[in-house]
Amino acid sequence: MAEQLQASMVELQPMPDEAMNSISDAHTAVVEALAAAPVTKSSELADKLRVLAYLVEGDEGGALVLETVMLQAVLHDLGAYRIREAIACGFGFVETIYGDLLKLRADEYAQLEAA
Repeated sequence: MAEQLQASMVELQPMPDEAMNSISDAHTAVVEALAAAPVTKSSELADKLRVLAYLVEGDEGGALVLETVMLQAVLHDLGAYRIREAIACGFGFVETIYGDLLKLRADEYAQLEAA
């Protein structure tokens, strides 16, 4: 849905500003909802990665803001998913790069840069 909304903003030009704003608001709402949605299986992670990829490819009209939102969500969710998988497989202690990546969600960029 997010990809279709973004395509509509480009393909249906020109359009009244009010219509463009409404489509843009809907696009933002869909991307933010997907970014916030919990991940319980790998296909949900793949969906988020696909949306991130199209945001990277189609950076027109403020999509860059959404790109960072989705990037943080993808990194967090991928890390948390892999850690949960490792724990479910019986590992009591999980030491992976994902532990550091999870810090991105908490805005602790400085700790990652120092490492």
